[in-house]
Amino acid sequence: NIISDVWKIASASFNGNDPHIILCFSTLWEKVGLRLPHDGLRRSRSRLVWYYYPPVDSRGREKDDVQDVRQISLAMANFDAVFFTSDAARQEWAKDSGKYLTFRPFLRTAETSSRFSTQVSKDRDEIRSAHRISLDGFLVTIVARPWSSKREVDLSSPTLVEIMKTRFGHDWLIVLYGDEPVQEMQQGSTLSTNIIRISDWRELLRYIAVADLHISLSLPDFAFEAIHARSFAVPVLTISSELAFRNSHDCFIMKTVKQATLEGKLNKIINKPAGVLYQVGEAGRQAVLPGFVGSAVTTRVSHLVDRLNNLLLSPRGTSKKRIGIFVQLQNPTTEFELLWPCILNVLESQGRSSVDVVMTTPQEVSSLQAAVARIRSRREVFYVIASHCEDRGADAGIFFQQLLLSQELSISPSIILKVLWNWRSDWGSHTMKTMCGSVSAARRMIGSLISDATSGMIGPARLTWNVKNQGDHGALDYFGRSESARLGMMFSWSSMSTSEFPAEKHLWIVTGGCYWVRMDIPWWEDFVFPVVTRLLVNLGPHDAACVSASCQIVSAVQWLIPSFI
Repeated sequence: NIISDVWKIASASFNGNDPHIILCFSTLWEKVGLRLPHDGLRRSRSRLVWYYYPPVDSRGREKDDVQDVRQISLAMANFDAVFFTSDAARQEWAKDSGKYLTFRPFLRTAETSSRFSTQVSKDRDEIRSAHRISLDGFLVTIVARPWSSKREVDLSSPTLVEIMKTRFGHDWLIVLYGDEPVQEMQQGSTLSTNIIRISDWRELLRYIAVADLHISLSLPDFAFEAIHARSFAVPVLTISSELAFRNSHDCFIMKTVKQATLEGKLNKIINKPAGVLYQVGEAGRQAVLPGFVGSAVTTRVSHLVDRLNNLLLSPRGTSKKRIGIFVQLQNPTTEFELLWPCILNVLESQGRSSVDVVMTTPQEVSSLQAAVARIRSRREVFYVIASHCEDRGADAGIFFQQLLLSQELSISPSIILKVLWNWRSDWGSHTMKTMCGSVSAARRMIGSLISDATSGMIGPARLTWNVKNQGDHGALDYFGRSESARLGMMFSWSSMSTSEFPAEKHLWIVTGGCYWVRMDIPWWEDFVFPVVTRLLVNLGPHDAACVSASCQIVSAVQWLIPSFI
């Protein structure tokens, strides 16, 4: 009867019509899942999807809980699909994606207002006044594994208290989250008067927004409060995870949660100059916003719905290696029409459901609606991603953003056509003609990369050069031989590799912004993805004169891509 009740409630919400998908939240749906008929025996109605948010780390359960794990697994098997909050959580239950998908949390735009907004300033004054902490004092918020009873560190240890006293005297406050009694945290460990505990989650978020440092010891990939802190440019000390990112330039990372590690890290952080903490906080905010706020929600939820539809309604598999078209549009209204013949030729060179298209623009995502509609109508297309991007790093910086997005969304084409309309119309026309001017040309490019495992990239003829053998072409003297360009290349190279900077004969330049590239080569995983966010922080908008240091780095990164490949 409970199953019928679920459909009745959902149907009533849709004026008597059965909804296409019913999304079930919380672990309480385990009992419902165990009573569902097996897939194939259930009447054909709405699809049931379980959004599973595990209260503890499933791999950390005791032997007595093995039966519980088995029960949950059986319940999952009876749902049409199961959502997890992170890839790490999903992989705890399934090695392959199948019907197990990742649906990461997001922040409402209203929750990510500047830390200098009127409301945040008001909260800061009220909180510091209530606890008698001056503006020069230090406020730390800590979340320590709220879903687990295991205590790995003592957050009121004498050493920790002494560290704070040595640096700030009595002008400091540590705010802990939890439901335990305020009097003590562990046996024999009492709270200092400068340490308080908050059990209300919303009140905790209010404190986090005005903190000088947030420490998140939550289970990896469930540290949602760390996202909240980073959105307010609060520097974060946390465990390496998907949600907290993995780069030390935009947050402070702990490899293990141990007492000595926590105390040592905290001591180093609070003794850093205020400017360093500010820079880490701002870098963290810039890293979070593109993935968890605003238009990021539209892009990711739209893709999730596409994945769910392909999974539930189509016999097509999702593991097939496909071709990717990565389209960059500064002005979608005019540039898409110029690029459409090229895109169409690539699509017509492929079979049904064999192409993924990722379109990005620094404009509003809504400006891509017409382009998305036209591409979706093609039978060759499997996934279509429309996303906002930062105008950072010219076409190379935007390409890196596209790669990060596709990696997050588990889109992994084996071959990519990177395409944009070049500001020089002669270069634009030439690259379109050479790279994708006809169906046969597109098919030939793809075939060349597939058949020759030693080929990593195909650039347009007369716009692809080796630096050493570039000849007397006047424009190339700027591209390859100027001292500022070489310094930029060496700086970018040192960010990606510890090996010696290559000789000129190994340096290549591809201009025009359009080329075919293989993705199944080690360079991407070994060099690019580990450092790409750090590179993006250093990249600014590209300017025609290219006289700024950030612009020189932009150009250098564009030249190093073909050199590495």
